[in-house]
Amino acid sequence: PAPGRDVAGALAALPGVRHAVAVVRPDASGAGRLIGYVTALDGADLRPEALREALKDRVEEAMVPAAVVVLAELSLTSAGRVDLRALPAPDLARAAEPAVAPRGELERVVVAVWQEVLGASAVGVHDNFFEIGGHSLLLARLQERLEARLARPVRMVDLFRYPTVGAFAAFLGQSPAAAPQAAPKRGIDRGAARLEVLTRRGR
Repeated sequence: PAPGRDVAGALAALPGVRHAVAVVRPDASGAGRLIGYVTALDGADLRPEALREALKDRVEEAMVPAAVVVLAELSLTSAGRVDLRALPAPDLARAAEPAVAPRGELERVVVAVWQEVLGASAVGVHDNFFEIGGHSLLLARLQERLEARLARPVRMVDLFRYPTVGAFAAFLGQSPAAAPQAAPKRGIDRGAARLEVLTRRGR
């Protein structure tokens, strides 16, 4: 099944969700971002970030939508299907804390590559690739460009294990103090599982 269907099914199974759909739509840079749309059961108070957080226990982190939009209803076509053209564009602008600037040459290189791949104007040292719009398709592009820029092999599983600029740069620099704490074990397990799926699919 298509990734969007898997994510829509996981969204629909969350408490308080009546209907859900997930689609890939381009952002301002033209990069495709997976976006979830949901409607609520009567009386349910759905919060987009809470839904995204809950999805992390149901799908691989790389498949968590860049945004979840809560709608009063999903418009349907005359054929009774969800009218994808009627779905509103999400606001992907982040109201997070100011981005922390890179602290060394290695972090500056990694930040530059992230900005290229994500089409983002500002990426901070503590930003999580999967929480600012990254997904499995962009991850392959990230791996390729990092290898070219760094002139060294980059393993996909390590990008899952160390999903922030600071953590990944610390891992590359072989910093024993930072690398082991870069990601929780749950994130490591998800990364390894996702890598196994991608390998089986021949990607």
